[in-house]
Amino acid sequence: MAQSKGNYSIAILLGLFFISLTTAAVAAAINDQNDDIKDDDEDGISKRYSNTWIVKIPGGRKRADEVAHKLGYTNLGRISDLDLYNFRHDDVPRRSKRAIHDRTRRLAEDDNVEWVEQELIKYRYKRNADLEFNDYLWPKQWYLHDKRDARFDINVLPVWQKNITGKGVVVTILDDGLEHSHPDIKYSYDPEASYDYNDYDNDPEPRYDSRSSNRHGTRCAGEITMKPNNKMCGVGVAFGARIGGIRMLDGSITDGVEASSLGHNMQHVDIYSASWGPNDNGRTVDGPGDIVMKILRKGVTKGRGGLGSIYAWASGNGGRRGDNCNCDGYVNSIYTIAVSSASYNGTPPWYAEDCTPALASTYSSGADALKKVASIDLRGGCTTSHTGTSASAPMAAGIYALVLEANPNLTWRDVQHATVWTSNRKNLTKSGWARNGASRLYHHKFGFGILDAAALVDIVDPKVWKTVPEQKFCPLTADKIEREISSEGIVRIQIKSHGCQDSKDSINYLEHVQLISTIDFSRRGDLDITLISPSGTRSNLLSRRLRDSSASGFNSWPFMSTHFWGENPRGTWTVEIKNVGMTNEHGFVRETMLVFYGTETMPDVMRRVLSKDDVKLTSNHQSSQSHHGEVMKGKIHEEGHFGSNLNQAEHNSNINEHIFDKHEGNRYDHLEKNDVHPLHRSFHKKYSGDSDMPAHLLRYYAQILKRKNRNNYSKRSKLYRYQRDF
Repeated sequence: MAQSKGNYSIAILLGLFFISLTTAAVAAAINDQNDDIKDDDEDGISKRYSNTWIVKIPGGRKRADEVAHKLGYTNLGRISDLDLYNFRHDDVPRRSKRAIHDRTRRLAEDDNVEWVEQELIKYRYKRNADLEFNDYLWPKQWYLHDKRDARFDINVLPVWQKNITGKGVVVTILDDGLEHSHPDIKYSYDPEASYDYNDYDNDPEPRYDSRSSNRHGTRCAGEITMKPNNKMCGVGVAFGARIGGIRMLDGSITDGVEASSLGHNMQHVDIYSASWGPNDNGRTVDGPGDIVMKILRKGVTKGRGGLGSIYAWASGNGGRRGDNCNCDGYVNSIYTIAVSSASYNGTPPWYAEDCTPALASTYSSGADALKKVASIDLRGGCTTSHTGTSASAPMAAGIYALVLEANPNLTWRDVQHATVWTSNRKNLTKSGWARNGASRLYHHKFGFGILDAAALVDIVDPKVWKTVPEQKFCPLTADKIEREISSEGIVRIQIKSHGCQDSKDSINYLEHVQLISTIDFSRRGDLDITLISPSGTRSNLLSRRLRDSSASGFNSWPFMSTHFWGENPRGTWTVEIKNVGMTNEHGFVRETMLVFYGTETMPDVMRRVLSKDDVKLTSNHQSSQSHHGEVMKGKIHEEGHFGSNLNQAEHNSNINEHIFDKHEGNRYDHLEKNDVHPLHRSFHKKYSGDSDMPAHLLRYYAQILKRKNRNNYSKRSKLYRYQRDF
């Protein structure tokens, strides 16, 4: 009985012991929970301790190393020039809810240590642009943030996340005026980038009428600088940029008006956006006059402190009329960036023209049922109906504003190269693409693809960007052999080139290529012209224009293509000129001339973009063409193909301005016989000794001026320019 009581007492004692252990465990858990609660900061984020300590040890690095070694730490180094060192203990978890007090205490007890603290892991956040917008039309701006699986947008969100919004960049809209008091852009308005060249005053405010016919420029401006999060219309592509407006389309348009507009305050304005041009009716051939070409050239050579003004130009809306942008001398200038359009579903819109000068595209409207572009409208309004390449050019201008904020030191040609090497066909229609000899995909409507804002900003990073090499200019001697264009045949002209090798203008990597042609034909619209490079790249410079019944032909008209970008010009080029119309049409090719622009050395951006294999392949392919470049100077080959180069010692850099922009005879359709053609005035000025124009070019001019059938030129006292929307 006594033993039973003893056993019972032992059992009670054991029970009490286990209860005490359980109570202690529960208390510890509660304390742990309380510790965790205490370790939460005011935002409810649990604190986490790292396995590093900040330790103050006077006496230098050696003493700190000794303390660290003695106590099992690694000394990560001194903090600035203070006596503070960063110690790490590898036996402690890298992240812990609780501080390791015993290790902190052991460090503090060391005689060499004045102060110690275990480090907390802190939370810091990049101060990106707020991408949650409350603007009324933001959900409709699909081209900025497409929600579909196959995204059809310009990839601008990653740029905004870097706080790149166009700050410090000035864009001006050349158009019918700007409602600068509109609440969505008024804080971005820049009066120094603005003027009214129709009424010659400082206020570009549009003229209001019942039809709101002068809304075009205001809509274009809104695309670029609509302010975010003001519960207004939408968000601009470069909402941090400054915006100006030039009123120049709402009145008589002359060369003086155009030149003044394109050259307005060019040391202040960075980017000019133009969404207009000659009539896109499928039968007009027109472009800038002498003074306008001089201003464009001055813009790219002197504007922006010598870096060059950026001219973004709408490629044209004449697609449904069979128009071709190579009949527009503004779009096919090497000084402008021709911008085409892609629709909401990635196809060429119905208004898109065949356009070999186009560098790239942005998104715009398509069929009536498809979504369009959102912007501001007159009288403080908003719209979702901005359309055409009119919407594409300012979108591109906004993207270029982001690019210039990222790297303000880019030249005008840097911007063009960056465009070529970053634009892509992602999600665009798969048909119609071809690869040129430098491994770039190109399209006759899209150029090199959609402008990618993030890719552009990344590639021009000032830490890695290298300015493209000096532009070289290589004109080949004109082929003046007269060739008949038969009713059903093809005129093929082969021109051999060595790319001005062994001269100061040697070109190994092409940029723009011009074909200067003089053609007589009974129905101009039935002509089809294709240029084929030594690499086999085919560029259809001119497609059939059914509405063009003119018998004026082309008089030294500069057709231009960007499709050969990056190729080597050495070898045999082929020009194909076809009559694709009625069998009774006829004519003659009077003259053809190739002009190359490019660089002698490979641009660094090209090297960076192409894979090593592609670079090797491209270099090998191009070098294999060099044996074709051995051209007999000044001789007519037996097959009748003239292929010599101009004497490079004689040519000067102004030749482009004189030849390719003044010989546009079909722009002067109604000049009376006693009027003087601008080319004639230019010729006499040069001939009188006011210029160092080479003698062989003077002779070239004289021969053109002597032609009796070249008197049908028109006066340029009043020009007709059309906005490129609907």
